[in-house]
Amino acid sequence: MLFQKLNPASGEPLYLQLVQQIQHATETGVLRDGDQLPGIRTLATELIVSPNTIVKAYTELEHNGLLELCQGSGAFVKTGRRVRSLADRVQMA
Repeated sequence: MLFQKLNPASGEPLYLQLVQQIQHATETGVLRDGDQLPGIRTLATELIVSPNTIVKAYTELEHNGLLELCQGSGAFVKTGRRVRSLADRVQMA
């Protein structure tokens, strides 16, 4: 499983927890440009949350330019040049 279980007791909205996990995965290089994320229903079942939670997280990430949602095809990571992996930043330093 790519994502950790979400913690409803943390006080932070579940969709934001998922957004942070995906952002962290792109920053550390676990997710790369063009990688496909799990489908909404699949991920909702896996994380035991409402599909609406996944939709909200994916929509937020698309708004931030980190995901590309393709109707019928799924969600794809779209980092481009905007996000550099942690390894790249360490190497540059």
